[in-house]
Amino acid sequence: MLWIIGGTINAREIAALLVQKGMDVLLTTTTPLGSELAQMPGLEVCCGALDSEAMVSLIREKKISTILDASHPFATEVSTNAMQVAIETGTRYLRFERKSEEYDGVQYFQSYEEMLQYLQIKEGNVLLTIGSKHVGVFSSLGNERLFARVLPVASSIEQCQAAGISAKHIIGIGGVCSEELNLAIMREYSIRYLVTKDSGDEGGIPEKLAAARSLDVEVLMLQRPKLDYPEMVSSYEEVIDRIVIK
Repeated sequence: MLWIIGGTINAREIAALLVQKGMDVLLTTTTPLGSELAQMPGLEVCCGALDSEAMVSLIREKKISTILDASHPFATEVSTNAMQVAIETGTRYLRFERKSEEYDGVQYFQSYEEMLQYLQIKEGNVLLTIGSKHVGVFSSLGNERLFARVLPVASSIEQCQAAGISAKHIIGIGGVCSEELNLAIMREYSIRYLVTKDSGDEGGIPEKLAAARSLDVEVLMLQRPKLDYPEMVSSYEEVIDRIVIK
């Protein structure tokens, strides 16, 4: 059986292709929302966070022959654990990595802390589009200028509130926003700075940048972490070529 580490649109689309090829596929996600979105005929879906021990148990229980890691580019802990577990169990590991490019007119940073230092000497409202896990890093900027766009689920809202962001400054939206919706949000909240991360086209970066350019909003982007993957592909065609048994 093939195990796809999911939680992304790439994982769901790859799973659909491989199921169509007649392969036995297990897809795991960390959230109920991800599990719900991944449901399709012929695909086994499991929901829940997996530590290294749980990964080993899963590999043995499901007789996994290959791990296809299609997790988010910033889910480094998951990828690191999966690579180590693959070595320990003698399981093949293949990484699907979204294509990345250098965008014009964007300021790149290596950490959220660097972004915070930059914003502390600036004025104007800040839109955080980095998920809910790290919004607390920016809490010292003050609730009055912080706006967070996060998934409309209880855990995300709770993390924002714990970071001191008031309910009226939390924008709950799932999935990729269109350029028009990004424009509307930035206009509505008089955004001056957009904080995002290099999640690729699938993460809605082109739509965000187009809206930001239209309104002269400054874009601060977190660079992708770099891991030493033993085997990596960046297209669905490569996945099929490397995995599907002819």
